[in-house]
Amino acid sequence: MSYEKKLLRQIVASIYNSDFGDNIVVARLTDSLDGVLEDLEQLYKKTGLLSYQLDDYIYNISYGRGLIVVLQAFTTDDYLSETILLNKYDDKLREVF
Repeated sequence: MSYEKKLLRQIVASIYNSDFGDNIVVARLTDSLDGVLEDLEQLYKKTGLLSYQLDDYIYNISYGRGLIVVLQAFTTDDYLSETILLNKYDDKLREVF
């Protein structure tokens, strides 16, 4: 095996065996959760939602809850404030129906 291939394997193994990969996942999921909460807040402020906006609203609540479940598995954070926000958005949805 060439020196370059051996070095590349060592680098990949080092990254794989460290928290580096987890940190990337957490950063990306956190960014997604922030985007979901921003979108929901904008839709929450509207008095009437078009059909596609209502679909987005429902999807984002579900997606946000899913993101929190995965983030809790990767971190020690509780995401209580984010869960409270999702509950607030869900309450408005229940008022519509």
